[in-house]
Amino acid sequence: MKKTIFLGLMLLLTTFAQAQAEVPKISNLRFLTDPVVIGEWFTITVEFEGNVDKAFIENTWETQNGEMKKDVVEYPIRPDIKEKQKGLIPLRWKVISREHKPYRIVKVWVKDKDGNESSSLSGEIKLVSQLESKEKNYHRIVVLSDLHLPGKNTTMKEKTIETINSWPDVDMVVATGDICEEHGTIEEYAYAKKFLSELKKPLYPIAGNHDYHYEDNSPGKIVSANYSIRKRKLERYKETFSLQEIFYSKRVGPYHLIFLSVDDLYSDNICEMSGKQIDWWQSELKKNKDAPTIIFFHAPLKGTLRGNFRIGNTVFIDDDKSGIAQPRRKIHKVIQDNPQIFLWVSGHVHLAPTHESFNHKINQYERRVVVVPSPDMTGASIMAENHSGVKVHNNLWTNSLYLYSDKVVVRTYDHKNGYWWDELKREIKPPQ
Repeated sequence: MKKTIFLGLMLLLTTFAQAQAEVPKISNLRFLTDPVVIGEWFTITVEFEGNVDKAFIENTWETQNGEMKKDVVEYPIRPDIKEKQKGLIPLRWKVISREHKPYRIVKVWVKDKDGNESSSLSGEIKLVSQLESKEKNYHRIVVLSDLHLPGKNTTMKEKTIETINSWPDVDMVVATGDICEEHGTIEEYAYAKKFLSELKKPLYPIAGNHDYHYEDNSPGKIVSANYSIRKRKLERYKETFSLQEIFYSKRVGPYHLIFLSVDDLYSDNICEMSGKQIDWWQSELKKNKDAPTIIFFHAPLKGTLRGNFRIGNTVFIDDDKSGIAQPRRKIHKVIQDNPQIFLWVSGHVHLAPTHESFNHKINQYERRVVVVPSPDMTGASIMAENHSGVKVHNNLWTNSLYLYSDKVVVRTYDHKNGYWWDELKREIKPPQ
């Protein structure tokens, strides 16, 4: 009797394990057109592993009167794709209705012929009319860096969000780390979530050192945290901003945007990415060799800024432990192996537009990749190369990236005085 029960349990566990192993998997959801033109067909792709029989697209949108709506479309998989155990599924879709707000959440999943369902992947698309698509020939990205929420300069931070919301041509906003004021506490994350919920543009956040690297302490006391605390705070980051992972990518027109976070759980370097993230980054680049690539990361590359700002006896700018992207030798190798990388957008060092390194020939890494430093939003900035400390002020600046098919234009806006710094405007050509 016991033997029969044991054999029955073993059979049940084996069947369960086989069923689990046979569940199809999907990854790397992409929208090949962004923004999407209402009334025109566009393509969604997703990579798969396992047996696939059907794909599903669920889209959620908000009507002009605030009502949330949702529908699901089922797609049979082409016979030539069904025969494979691994590959790419292209899905053609078209938005007809104009009675909605301009953003939609799209969710994709697949099933095999037995009904086993994969996990789902989600993304956001922007919709424009045919007239709008012909009038606007660029994508605009506004960069927010080092918000340090709640922090200081609160009034200017709120004014900046209002200004960005008023710009009709903004397609997305990137927050390049240090969203939390100091330690990444529960209270800091709660405030950050509430504050950034006022932003009416799609947000793409990445983590900086102050979002996870430190223990919870009294203000001004900075102590590196252990593995478990760092891990817990990175999970808090993902939960706060509804991210499946803290590193991800997006195709915008011809460009490949890669969002990398500071996430190492062991290193004393405060701006280091993990080996897992570097492996993913290399894989993404390998899949997109022909796409001009822009990297967003919290810290700048080695040798691309200069100055005398000190923390204790350490010159902070370009310091290996505190001031640059790490692990620098591995990052250097990735960049050398991938000539499609041409822009690196960073923050971290609180560089004001008045600083000599803000727009300077030194910003070029290996004479090929242009590092674009982003001003902080906390009102404590390094104003000039010969300054050894930060200056506390109530100004605030942001960079905007205008992505044209043949160039990227970078412009800097003064939110306190309400004007563009035309002398800081620069154009960067993507690799051909």
